[in-house]
Amino acid sequence: MTPTMLTWLGHHLQFGKSAEGSLLWAAICFGYFFLLRASEYLGVGYTDPNRGLRGCDVALKEDGIPVGLDRLGYADEVVVTIRGSKTDIYNRGEVRNHFRSGDVLCPVAAAVTLFRHYPQRYHCGGDALVPLFRTDDGQMVPRQAVTALLEAAAKALHMPEGDFGTHSLRFGGASAIWAAYGDSTMVKRWGRWSSDSFQTYVWDARKSAKGVSANMSRADLTPS
Repeated sequence: MTPTMLTWLGHHLQFGKSAEGSLLWAAICFGYFFLLRASEYLGVGYTDPNRGLRGCDVALKEDGIPVGLDRLGYADEVVVTIRGSKTDIYNRGEVRNHFRSGDVLCPVAAAVTLFRHYPQRYHCGGDALVPLFRTDDGQMVPRQAVTALLEAAAKALHMPEGDFGTHSLRFGGASAIWAAYGDSTMVKRWGRWSSDSFQTYVWDARKSAKGVSANMSRADLTPS
């Protein structure tokens, strides 16, 4: 998934205008920006009480200070505690944060609109200790629902057919970090990969090839 495809989805869902749209958009943004595995935030057919994002695992801050419901709009940072994953053998958890991007595609704005529609899921609210991404009937947002949205974005933007799914958010986020920084260690840490297997999933940006042919043509390969 690319930023262009996700931005289309943001407008399509009209996040902020409805509870359902804000819920789905926040799930998509969190999956992308925090490189989440589906089992860490969506309904995948089973429940692990030691995993799964809850409302109390997400904090909104302004200048580093947590904000209450009355100041959600002032938040400039979102902090997420990922309690455990399949590579976290000691269940120590990981903490990641993002600041406002200033764009439609923004994890802080997505979190703000989510908690405005579901205030009981924030901080110490009555629903803060249960899964965050739940529909109004109490069921976790199913993986299939997110997959269908990603496929709709690809089709609308005439992207080549492919195997789109929730993994596309994780790999898209990893590819975006790689394109922005060219730092494999950063990608590995953000995605919480315990090996270099992430190399299989990261896509190279088109512009990353700029200048490569020139440098190859001028390389000095004279034997020592």
